[in-house]
Amino acid sequence: KDFFTQPYGNNLSEEFYKDLRTCDSLDILGLGQKLMFTNLEVELNDILKRGGSITAVLSKPDGAATQMCVARSLIHSSLEGAISEHKSAIDILIKTKNRCNAVKRVKIYIWDCFFPYTMYAFNLNNPQKVKMYIWITNMFAYSSERDGFVIDGRFESAAVNKYKDQYLAVINAA
Repeated sequence: KDFFTQPYGNNLSEEFYKDLRTCDSLDILGLGQKLMFTNLEVELNDILKRGGSITAVLSKPDGAATQMCVARSLIHSSLEGAISEHKSAIDILIKTKNRCNAVKRVKIYIWDCFFPYTMYAFNLNNPQKVKMYIWITNMFAYSSERDGFVIDGRFESAAVNKYKDQYLAVINAA
C-alpha cells in the first residue's frame, strides 16, 4: 500500500477536495478535528445543503483519551486548551447541523478513546463510490508528519469492509 503525507486542514490534496465536494455522505473518526473542521466548514455545509449526511465519532473532550493526546502532543501545552479545542470542533458540527436544518442528517458520537487512526470516508454505504482517507495517529510527532493512505472501494472492497466494520463497531460502542 502506498503511503502519503497530508497534514490536517492544510495542503489537502485536490483529490481529497474533489471527493469532499462530490460526496453524498461523510463519515469521520478522529480525536479532535478542530483544524480540519475549521478549514472545511464551507464544504461540510455544502454536503448538507445538497441533501447529504455527516456522521462523526470523536474523542470525548474531557476524557482520558484527551489527556493521552496532550501527553504525547507537540502542540498542546495544557489539558484545558486541548479540551477547549476539542469542544469547539464539536460546536462547529452542531452549528453546521443547525444552520442547514439537518438534525436527522448529522450524527455526532463521543467516545473516550484514543483512536489509532483518523478516517474521512466519503460515500461509505456506496461500494462503487466509497473512498477512505486514513491517517495513522502519530506519537510525539506533528500532524504534518502523519503517514496515511487512500482506499478506493472500486478496487479495494476488502479493505473498505475492514475499516467500515471497525467504524460501525466504534459507533455501537460509543
